[in-house]
Amino acid sequence: MAEVEAVRALVARLADLTEAQVVEARSLQGAALQRLLDARTELLFELRVALPEVLEPDESLRAEVARLDLAERRLAAVAATVVDVLDRLDPQSPNLTYGRLGHMRDPRAGAPRSR
Repeated sequence: MAEVEAVRALVARLADLTEAQVVEARSLQGAALQRLLDARTELLFELRVALPEVLEPDESLRAEVARLDLAERRLAAVAATVVDVLDRLDPQSPNLTYGRLGHMRDPRAGAPRSR
């Protein structure tokens, strides 16, 4: 049971860091994001070392894993949005246009984009 509690504590810290990354990503704080990424990388290594080969998770560990999963999905969504916005702001990026059938076309791909 002590192993489960140690793993739960690490997963909880990892979820906290990921939630903090979401906040910093939304405000485009690059330096803070990098510090959090570095801390997260170290914590992931610590978790990998701490995980036993077989672990029977309890409800509190499952809850922390679910919280981490949600935070990671939010972070991925924010990152995708930021990349999309920056891509649109790039003056070297080709403009999206509409094809003759009314579908949006991405000149980089050469084919109509699905909506």
